[in-house]
Amino acid sequence: MISCNNSKKLNGIYYYEETKDEDDSFYSMGISMRCSLIGQLEFKEGKLYINMAEIQRRLDYTIEDNTIYVKESMESNSETIINIIDSHTLEFMGCHFIKKGSK
Repeated sequence: MISCNNSKKLNGIYYYEETKDEDDSFYSMGISMRCSLIGQLEFKEGKLYINMAEIQRRLDYTIEDNTIYVKESMESNSETIINIIDSHTLEFMGCHFIKKGSK
């Protein structure tokens, strides 16, 4: 797994991949739509780059065990959590993101 001392392995672009177990419910369709809007997560030079609702953001993060804590803002103690599933898969807001070139 990825540790604080080895966060460079996290570098790269992770693309949303629709899971095969999603059903045709409105709930699943909503999650799929939200994930598609995010599209990708990019980790580069110790920052997370994300484009949500056409707003590009560069965010600081820390890694503890198999969890990435993304700092929301300097004024807030609020953090968003991204789970590390394995060395090439992340889970964010119910969406699975796969690292480019890892298939």
